[in-house]
Formats: sequence, C-alpha cells, structure tokens
Amino acid sequence: MSPRTSRSRLLLALAGMAGIAGLSAWFAIGDGTMRTGIDAYGGIGRPTAVARGRVEPEELFLVAVRPPAESRASSIPPSDVVPECLEDGSLSISGRVVDDDGLPVAEARVAILGALHEADALQVRGATITDEEGRFDVRTAKPGDIWLTAFTPGARPATYRCATEAGFMDLAEPLHLERGVVIAGRVSADDDPLDHVELEVVGPWSSQRVRIGEYLLIQVGGRLEWGVARCMTDADGHWEFHGLAPGEWIVRPRAFRCPRAVFPPGALPAEKIEAPASDVELRIPAARLAVTAKLDGEPLAWAEIEVEYRGLRSSRRADAQGRLELDVSPSESLTVVMRAPGRQAARSMVTGPRRGERRELEINAGPPAPPDPGPREPAKRSPPANDTTFRPGI
Repeated sequence: MSPRTSRSRLLLALAGMAGIAGLSAWFAIGDGTMRTGIDAYGGIGRPTAVARGRVEPEELFLVAVRPPAESRASSIPPSDVVPECLEDGSLSISGRVVDDDGLPVAEARVAILGALHEADALQVRGATITDEEGRFDVRTAKPGDIWLTAFTPGARPATYRCATEAGFMDLAEPLHLERGVVIAGRVSADDDPLDHVELEVVGPWSSQRVRIGEYLLIQVGGRLEWGVARCMTDADGHWEFHGLAPGEWIVRPRAFRCPRAVFPPGALPAEKIEAPASDVELRIPAARLAVTAKLDGEPLAWAEIEVEYRGLRSSRRADAQGRLELDVSPSESLTVVMRAPGRQAARSMVTGPRRGERRELEINAGPPAPPDPGPREPAKRSPPANDTTFRPGI
C-alpha cells in the first residue's frame, strides 16, 4: 500500500467518524435535551444543548416562523361563501323596485311573463316578492323574449320587456312603480253615508290578461295595467282607487257589508268614469225599515233579525232595546225573520216603504220550540231466515 493511499484512507475514516459524531450530537448529548434553532425562512440552525438543572442563555434562541406569502395562498373558497346555484338552461333576474320618490318598495310582486308573440303569451314563468330593501331575485326555466312586471296595490304596475338568455342577469336600473291617477268619491244611501261597501274598478276589456295570485293584470297600450282593483268605503262613505292609468274605468259594487243597511247586488248600478276623477257621488235609492223585536210583549235584546229579498239573506243583531233600523231598497217585498233562543222562528211579510219613507215593524217571537228528542237509536234488523241466502249490500 502506497503512503498516498494510506493517507487518503485515513482522511476518509476521520471524515466518517466526524459525521457519525455530528449525527449523534444532533439528537442527544449526555443527559441533556437538544433544541434546534429555526431561522426566519424555515431553515434549521445548529443544535443547542440544555442540561437538566443548567441553562445556558447564550446557547438558546427562538425565531418566529412565518411562511412565505406565496405559500399562504389557497384556491379553496372560504366556507362562509356559498356560490349561487342555477339549473342549466335557467335564467335569474335580480334588481330593485322603487316608487316615484326612489324609495324601496317592500313586498311588491315581481313576475316573469311570456312575451305577446310567444305561444304562452303573458303566462307566469316565475314570480317572487321583494324584501325590505325592495330587492328581488326571480328565476325561470324558460328564458327568451319576456315581460318582467312589478306591482303592488295602490301603484301603477311597471313593465320591462327584454330578450334574455340562460344565466344571471342584474338590472342596472330599478323598476319604478308610478303613482298613476286616482278615482275617488263617496257612497251614500240617499244622503246618509254608507260604510263598509266593497267597490271594484274594472279596466278596459282586453284579450291579453294574466292572473298573478289574487291579482288580475291586463295588457293595454304595450304595458300591463290593473284589470281589477278593490277598495272599501270608510265611516264617511269615502273611497279611493290609486295607481290607475288615465282613461275610462267602470266602478261597481261588489258587496254590501254595512252594519245598518241591506241592499241587493243590483241596488247600485255600475258607472263609467273617466280617470282621473274626484268627488264622484254614488247614490243608492233607499228607504228606512225600523224593526222592534219582542218576546211576550216585552222588547227582546240582541235578537237575530234576518232580511230576505231578491234571493238575498242578510242577518243583523238588534240592540239592547230590541231595535234595529236598516236602509233597504224602496218598494221591495221583504221577508223579515226573527230568531230567539228556545223559540221557533217568526216570519213577517212586508211591502217595503217608498224612497225616503220610514216604516215601523213590530215582530213577536214564535212559540216555544219543541223539546229535542235526542239522538235516535238505529232500527234493528231482523236476522234472515234459515232458508234465505243473505248477501251484504243486496
């Protein structure tokens, strides 16, 4: 073996021994504990020995670990962000509904309808209701040429026509609900105001109409208008219809819920009114019928009194003195029925007073009602004879 080769082998042996010693010192030194320093980029520094019961401050170091910025980026969306879902081929339209003053309109109806040239013209394809901020998100599975409408009682409906494709669509401009014009007036029985009269206004006849919930809209002049709107008279007989389009409307009664009047449906004829209009007087010809209910010659408090005429039956309660005064149609044949607890119904045929007249009617309770026999026992069937074939149901 040459001296050079021996020297090389000796150097290799010493390097190997140094490596083994370094690895041993890396993990443990005597009875101490090893700590490893970490630099700012995650590198591992030299080991530091800490013997039990002995601390070497100059040999201890801790460096905050902060990974590089690029390692903190994540392609996973945050858990609190839920992406919107839309079925394939469907359309979502979002926006806002405001009034003439730019204020949001809450609980307004928004609907997607088919365009006039579509096979399902003005058929509802999707509908929703606005939130407190007037915002909406209405969806349909049938995009294409559509009419988007927004409406609420008391305002003129808004109409927006557009061609759409599947996907999300956000309206840049809000849908404006106009105030429209007003028709207002008063209902009276001759000169006495009538409260709780339900009236309805009917728009011009149109073959293009759509019902959205309990509301009816019609197509007039390339936009949607109210087909029918309703209101109730107040204690002074006043009524108002808002949100109408200018033009001719028909006002007619729908029901008489007056506590002191009983009129048949045809008592107030329908009237054509050009909008806008105010101080419209709707007068019903009337006469006064005063009924006194008695029992054994004494006034009967809170008796039930029913008036029948023209196929109409309407019941009212007498007051504590057994009195009830009603406005009725003049010169009508009436049937007044009084019912009292424990008594048979009493009937009285009356020829109604003339217009503007007053008639007194006294009606006495009927005889005592027969006692209630109670529930009857079902009749017992005799068993069939021995030579008879019995089949249930025959």
